[in-house]
Amino acid sequence: MKQRHTKESLERRASRLEDKIERLSKADPDANHWEIQHCYEEAGRLREWAEHGCLIGNPTSTWRP
Repeated sequence: MKQRHTKESLERRASRLEDKIERLSKADPDANHWEIQHCYEEAGRLREWAEHGCLIGNPTSTWRP
Protein backbone atom coordinates (compact mmCIF):
# COMPACT_ATOMS: atom_id res chain seq x y z
CA MET A 1 0.00 0.00 0.00
CA LYS A 2 1.39 3.39 -0.99
CA GLN A 3 1.73 5.86 1.86
CA ARG A 4 -0.13 9.12 1.39
CA HIS A 5 1.71 12.25 2.41
CA THR A 6 -0.03 15.46 3.34
CA LYS A 7 1.53 18.83 3.97
CA GLU A 8 0.63 18.47 7.65
CA SER A 9 2.15 14.99 7.99
CA LEU A 10 5.40 16.17 6.41
CA GLU A 11 5.53 19.16 8.76
CA ARG A 12 4.89 16.87 11.76
CA ARG A 13 7.72 14.56 10.69
CA ALA A 14 10.07 17.54 10.31
CA SER A 15 9.07 18.82 13.77
CA ARG A 16 9.77 15.41 15.31
CA LEU A 17 13.22 15.41 13.71
CA GLU A 18 13.88 18.92 15.02
CA ASP A 19 12.88 17.76 18.52
CA LYS A 20 15.29 14.84 18.14
CA ILE A 21 18.06 17.25 17.09
CA GLU A 22 17.45 19.27 20.24
CA ARG A 23 17.61 16.16 22.46
CA LEU A 24 20.78 14.89 20.78
CA SER A 25 22.42 18.31 20.99
CA LYS A 26 21.74 18.52 24.72
CA ALA A 27 22.93 14.96 25.36
CA ASP A 28 26.29 15.03 23.57
CA PRO A 29 26.63 17.10 20.40
CA ASP A 30 30.10 15.78 19.59
CA ALA A 31 29.19 12.10 19.87
CA ASN A 32 25.93 12.62 17.98
CA HIS A 33 27.33 14.89 15.26
CA TRP A 34 26.54 12.64 12.28
CA GLU A 35 23.03 11.79 13.45
CA ILE A 36 22.31 15.47 14.12
CA GLN A 37 23.57 16.36 10.64
CA HIS A 38 21.41 13.65 9.06
CA CYS A 39 18.33 14.86 10.96
CA TYR A 40 18.95 18.48 9.86
CA GLU A 41 19.16 17.40 6.23
CA GLU A 42 16.08 15.18 6.41
CA ALA A 43 14.02 17.84 8.22
CA GLY A 44 15.02 20.36 5.56
CA ARG A 45 13.94 18.03 2.76
CA LEU A 46 10.61 17.35 4.48
CA ARG A 47 9.95 21.08 4.99
CA GLU A 48 10.83 21.77 1.35
CA TRP A 49 8.53 18.98 0.20
CA ALA A 50 5.72 20.32 2.39
CA GLU A 51 6.23 23.83 1.04
CA HIS A 52 6.64 23.08 -2.65
CA GLY A 53 4.74 19.82 -3.06
CA CYS A 54 7.45 17.67 -4.58
CA LEU A 55 10.39 15.73 -3.26
CA ILE A 56 13.61 16.26 -5.16
CA GLY A 57 14.55 12.97 -6.76
CA ASN A 58 11.06 11.54 -6.29
CA PRO A 59 8.77 12.88 -9.05
CA THR A 60 6.17 10.18 -8.37
CA SER A 61 5.50 11.36 -4.82
CA THR A 62 1.91 11.50 -3.61
CA TRP A 63 1.89 15.08 -2.28
CA ARG A 64 0.83 17.73 -4.77
CA PRO A 65 0.19 21.40 -3.96
